[in-house]
Amino acid sequence: METCPFIPQGDNNEVVRFTRTAGMPGYENIWHTDVTWRPAPALGSVLRLVEVPPVGGDTMWVDMAAAYDNLPADVREGVDVALWDNRATQHYAVNDYHPLNRVAERVAIVGDRPFGPNLVV
Repeated sequence: METCPFIPQGDNNEVVRFTRTAGMPGYENIWHTDVTWRPAPALGSVLRLVEVPPVGGDTMWVDMAAAYDNLPADVREGVDVALWDNRATQHYAVNDYHPLNRVAERVAIVGDRPFGPNLVV
């Protein structure tokens, strides 16, 4: 399992905890993939909600492999993409529950370094 130096930890250093309250609203309101800044990005992640608001607080997912498959052929030819698990999806934590609480914990599996003919290392 990997650790994250920027996000508060849960019960141990392999668990990150996202606590959103009236005083600390969500800031994840953008499509993103976790820890892609690492030389070996996470292979996959598991998100567990610890405290759920009565309404809202969904995390939406998009399949980037399907997005790639639906690109025009000339665009696909110019793109070299490594697609699998965490690297093949993006997600968006919808902040539609403020000022209610939402607490989530995430663990991530250590991945390997991406490779490909056009990858700059």
